[in-house]
Amino acid sequence: MKVHVLGILSFVFLAIPRLASADQYGDFTYETNAAGTEVTITGYTGGGGAVVIPDTIDSVPVTTIGYQAFDACSGLTNAVIGNNVIEIRSYAFTGCTDLTSVTIPDSVTTLGQAAFNACSGLTSVTIPDSVTTIGHVAFRLCDSLTNITVDLANTSYSSTDGVLFDKTKATLLQCPGGKTGSYAIPDSVTRIANRAFSHCESLTSVTIPDSVTTIGQTAFDSCSGLTSVVISTNITELEYQTFRSCDSLPSVTIPDGVTNIGYEAFASCSSLTSVTIPDSVTSIGMSAFQWCTSLTSVTIPDGVTAIGVQAFRHCTDLTSVTIPDSVTTLGQAAFDYCISLASVTIPDSVTNIGNYAFDDCSSLKRIYFVGDAPTLGAFAFRNCDNTTVYYRPGTTGWGSIFGGRPAVLWNPSFGGIDCGVDAVSCTVTGTPSIPIAVEFSSNLLSNCWIRLVTTNLTGGSFDLYHSGGTNYPYGFYRTVGP
Repeated sequence: MKVHVLGILSFVFLAIPRLASADQYGDFTYETNAAGTEVTITGYTGGGGAVVIPDTIDSVPVTTIGYQAFDACSGLTNAVIGNNVIEIRSYAFTGCTDLTSVTIPDSVTTLGQAAFNACSGLTSVTIPDSVTTIGHVAFRLCDSLTNITVDLANTSYSSTDGVLFDKTKATLLQCPGGKTGSYAIPDSVTRIANRAFSHCESLTSVTIPDSVTTIGQTAFDSCSGLTSVVISTNITELEYQTFRSCDSLPSVTIPDGVTNIGYEAFASCSSLTSVTIPDSVTSIGMSAFQWCTSLTSVTIPDGVTAIGVQAFRHCTDLTSVTIPDSVTTLGQAAFDYCISLASVTIPDSVTNIGNYAFDDCSSLKRIYFVGDAPTLGAFAFRNCDNTTVYYRPGTTGWGSIFGGRPAVLWNPSFGGIDCGVDAVSCTVTGTPSIPIAVEFSSNLLSNCWIRLVTTNLTGGSFDLYHSGGTNYPYGFYRTVGP
């Protein structure tokens, strides 16, 4: 008997929907949905000027302005949107730089992300009561926009002084890019949205009230005219690029309570000469002050444990930095190309110095290490051709070379102290030629020290004569690295 095995065939039937059609109507390209009930404008082929988007095409209602439909139509000057349009999709009019006027009908419920982004000629816009959704940065980079007006009957959004808020005015969503002068954020606001003030280049002063607890990412990025900002005392974090490229900001006080200075929070603030960092800060993030080319000095508070990657990179005017005992790590390229930095003291808490940490610090002459030799990354002192490393007695891990630079024992000590009638004299001895500074205080509790002299121990000793040193009930002397 022959047995035949028959293959079993499986048939799959797929219902393939009818594809939307793409057609031309005047200067518009469009698609009709499969049901033939709605039209989406997908593009524009005209020469610009004033454009009226029709209510219908072939008796079918135009309900949507599609993604990038009018993208970069630089000759478009005026747009009147048809009364059946429900949605203006993302980037629909982005880059229409000559657009000065747009009429949004009360049929529209949704404005997509960046729908009118970079419409630099747009001066005002009115949001009808029908709109329930406004996408992220819908009106960003509209440099001439001075007024966003929301219909009072709108249940989702509101406006005051031309600024866009949610209905309750708890969240500030968008400051128009053309707003000028000073601006005080209302006390009702608790949150500033991401990019809310980004590229508001004519704003000169902003006051953030204490009601605000959250400032969004890149909230004030590239506010190039900003010269003054008052930050809420209830902020705990300065997020990603909060004040990046605020080129005219000369100083800033970070309020006590802030614990984290985020990625590029103040990067490229080229006029920033001073910054007050409170003791509450525990983290200075990656590139937080990178390219702050006018910053001359910075004191890092005691709570900080790590200085982030490139945190102070290319701060070309930085001459002084105070690193506290709490810091354990200096991130990669943390002080790269700080070409004015002449001296730095590394506390004994630091156990790791990242790659390129002081790369290209061409003026750096002295690095004082208080503790044992830390783990050192590659090229940490590259192109620091004039740098000498100094280490303390009793510490370990040192040789004659450290990180490619000469390492020398720094061991000044006082001897032969004599209190005369009107002066104190003594001899400071130590490794020949090491640099020292001698300082005096009459009250240790005040932590006030007066520098008496800065010198080198030529031949291994220096004779100090302090005229008037006996005029105080108590006198204290110390040596520090200059």
